[in-house]
Amino acid sequence: MISRHETLILQAREQFDALLALVEEAKGQRIDRMENDLFGGLLSLGLTLLRQFVAQHGTGDAGPVLDTAAAPWKRLENLHARRYVSIFGELTIDRTVYGTRDQQKIQAVPLDAQLGLPDGDFSYLLQAWLQERCLDTDYAGAVQGLAAILRLHPSVRSVEHMTRQMAADVPNFQVQQPLPAAVEAAELLIATADHKGVPMVPRDRPAADRDEESDHPGVKRAACAGAVYTTARFVRTADDVLDEVRRQERAADRPPPQGKVVWAEMRQELDGEKCSGREVVLANICAELDRRDPTETQPAIVLCDGERALWTTILAMLTRPVVAILDLWHALTYLWLAAKVFHGTKPAQEKFVTARLRMLLEGKVGGVIKGLKHMGTQQALAGEKKRTLAKVVGYLERNRDHMQYDQYLRAGYPIGSGVIEGACRHVIKDRMERAGMLWTLDGASALLRLRVVHTNDHWDEYQEYRIGREQAALYGPDAPYAMAA
Repeated sequence: MISRHETLILQAREQFDALLALVEEAKGQRIDRMENDLFGGLLSLGLTLLRQFVAQHGTGDAGPVLDTAAAPWKRLENLHARRYVSIFGELTIDRTVYGTRDQQKIQAVPLDAQLGLPDGDFSYLLQAWLQERCLDTDYAGAVQGLAAILRLHPSVRSVEHMTRQMAADVPNFQVQQPLPAAVEAAELLIATADHKGVPMVPRDRPAADRDEESDHPGVKRAACAGAVYTTARFVRTADDVLDEVRRQERAADRPPPQGKVVWAEMRQELDGEKCSGREVVLANICAELDRRDPTETQPAIVLCDGERALWTTILAMLTRPVVAILDLWHALTYLWLAAKVFHGTKPAQEKFVTARLRMLLEGKVGGVIKGLKHMGTQQALAGEKKRTLAKVVGYLERNRDHMQYDQYLRAGYPIGSGVIEGACRHVIKDRMERAGMLWTLDGASALLRLRVVHTNDHWDEYQEYRIGREQAALYGPDAPYAMAA
């Protein structure tokens, strides 16, 4: 009698011979059509070979009684089938199971541990491929793209659930990452953070009154992104920066960030307490600064926009000395607001902004503030113009201590938060703010964490990490593919 193992080998050989015949008999056919036919055949062949791989392991029968650390379990009479969806297609795995008696809870399935089966139906490889597509496109689009290639059709709901499960181990993974290689360490240690709004479903939107995490009350909730990196000094003059602003381009010889690590979080619950995404990210930033420079000998710089909540939180958390710098480009937007108060034409506005930007770069913040107040009084501003000017002056006064740009330029410090602006755009905005998208808090948090893992170039490493953690949770720390907690 031919065994199932032998039957599958024969079937695989027949399929392979059929593919050879397909090629040999298809002269004159357009090559892309041949590709399509071959790929379909290779998927079928792969599924047969995968079935054969499973058959080699038997059913996991370990005898009438299975001794475990918990208790000895009795082999139950009937095999139990399990669905497994691979990149080649779906198969059914028959397994010997152990417990007290039929119709009761199954206590042990040796074959599942031997094969390293996942918690759900979808293979780890399929999960990784599918979720990597979800990082850059909506769930429905990711499913359609997968269907076009692998001829598989998982539901959108199952893929969303998969995202939440896959992201669960990201915080643990992040804290155990090694320090960047020495070749990626430059002289200046930089920390930066910012917020970006994520459109939420009604139940997860902030309250109607302004929430500390809300960019637009009742519509969005803010995600916080943060980064730590090193960079070399870059000494410049006020004229150098003005030239860069006029040309609207970055300086060609500006040293790039080194050893960059990014975080992005939304509001969450930690140890029973609700924490804002800002608190979580800034805590990670402070820990990373201490980890990279435990002796506090490296010049450390915190670079943010003028959002008071960011400055208040991070400066309260820090236990080391830092140079706190206001992002120049945010200050520049306020100069433009003031220019529009006093001038109606673009040339006049540009001249106004350039003159005051030079003063800021030369360390004359007080002169800019005094001059704006004097102009407002002279022109007897009222209504909206008066309120706008008060907003600009208030912003400059609040952030004055962080605007010593003449000193920063001489020291070669960065004065622009382009790194975190890019991270907010890439990690948050490009995926979370597409037309018509609304997010739950859990769903947005999970996807942001996975996008951060990918941004930090840890995707493959994280897949192995979280698979090892899941294997340990499913089958115990001594399971073949388990990773210690």
